[in-house]
Amino acid sequence: PPRGRINIDRVWRVEEGGMCQVPMEQIRPGEKIRVDAGNVIPVDGTVLSGEAEVNQAAMTGESEAASKREGSVVFAGTTLETGTVSISL
Repeated sequence: PPRGRINIDRVWRVEEGGMCQVPMEQIRPGEKIRVDAGNVIPVDGTVLSGEAEVNQAAMTGESEAASKREGSVVFAGTTLETGTVSISL
């Protein structure tokens, strides 16, 4: 099934040796992006590294933030309240 995606102009792509800010339309399945606290997760994906508290109220109706860590699934349109994660699309 197609992955969820929201309208965000630019994201931080994780590359060998660092990160590069690129237009969202250049991100392809299998690539990694970094999302920091206060930002909206732009795509559905899986956390590869880091830990975060994610506000999923818009998706799930949960009033409490959900803890996310390596292996957790994250959803486009949810917001990182704390932490930083690298996500695989």
